[in-house]
Amino acid sequence: MYPTNYTCTNGVCGPPQCSVKADCTFGGQLPQYDCLIVQAFHTCAVPCMLDADCKAPSKCVGMADNLQKYCKVDMPPFMCMGPADCMGIGQCVNGDCVCFGPADCTDPNANVCAK
Repeated sequence: MYPTNYTCTNGVCGPPQCSVKADCTFGGQLPQYDCLIVQAFHTCAVPCMLDADCKAPSKCVGMADNLQKYCKVDMPPFMCMGPADCMGIGQCVNGDCVCFGPADCTDPNANVCAK
């Protein structure tokens, strides 16, 4: 059951997915949260219509698969400039942190390269 129902896709572990609104409200403590589908992934988020519906620093800029907007922190895409930017979870290739083998993953919490 959510939130301990981690996923496994092609041998790679992924985060748990919600299935109903009740999965996201933590027993009613967070009634504004709902289970939305974002890029075919079921996730908990706060639906919104305006930025005022969101708590800073998030804004009403997310878009669920059903075109429902949701609150999210609007950050520019991450681009690494060198090896230090990847912080032990890959090497910097064309602005992306990627790995080609275990030697590219020096962070003790990410010591396996999932190809």
